[in-house]
Amino acid sequence: FKNSWALKAVVSTQSTGERPKPVKRLIFNFVIPGHGKRTKSSIMETTEPLLRMALHMMTKVHKFKLSKENKNKAEKHRIQVEEEYLKQTHAQRQEAAQARRDERKRMEKEKIQELDPEAQRRYEEREYKKSMRRSGPRVKQLKVKTG
Repeated sequence: FKNSWALKAVVSTQSTGERPKPVKRLIFNFVIPGHGKRTKSSIMETTEPLLRMALHMMTKVHKFKLSKENKNKAEKHRIQVEEEYLKQTHAQRQEAAQARRDERKRMEKEKIQELDPEAQRRYEEREYKKSMRRSGPRVKQLKVKTG
């Protein structure tokens, strides 16, 4: 058997921006003779101790207490998982923002193509002036009183 902490689907919590809560699970795998198809009842009775053990383990795990060392180790691991999740969601938001910017530029180019040549030239001149203002050096003006 193994202990597994599985995360819920990320899709359900993307809108809230929170990390999904882990689901507590104990997974038991049993090999049943006859592959479960033609298993006789006498063979199934031999698996009863396994089922009892599974139920017993569930109650033991529920009551189990961790030591301080293990609690600290688990907390560090949770923090690390949280950071990785935040990095992943940040990257996804960046990609979505870039896609929106690209779509906006594409729509703008299509709009320009629909204009007549003279309007296109005027529009390009305006865009060029805007880009020159943005890329130009920043000048800070200071007023000095004389007198």
